Amino acid sequence: YMVRELIKDGTTVILTTLSPVSQAKAKENYPNHRLLFLEEDRILFNDIIKRVAKKHGAIVNDMDALYGQYPVEELTIADGLHLNALGQEVLTYGVVKTLLSIV
Repeated sequence: YMVRELIKDGTTVILTTLSPVSQAKAKENYPNHRLLFLEEDRILFNDIIKRVAKKHGAIVNDMDALYGQYPVEELTIADGLHLNALGQEVLTYGVVKTLLSIV
């Protein structure tokens, strides 16, 4: 709904795919919790993001190739869920690259 309405109003919409999760780190830090999503779920969510973008004419900032250049453990903080400085740098590079491609 939001993507459709924003595009209808003339807004350029950029959707970014989800970052990876270090299952090992997350399980270590949250042993009694079920993780929010597994890698298979992340792949499915990213496919949904791409389909929504295509359907409504949004731009996709597909981060999988960039994130895939590093082991996930090198991209996340100790909790395994959130990006560390390197992960943020990789994300920033992807966002800037996408922005430059549309100007």
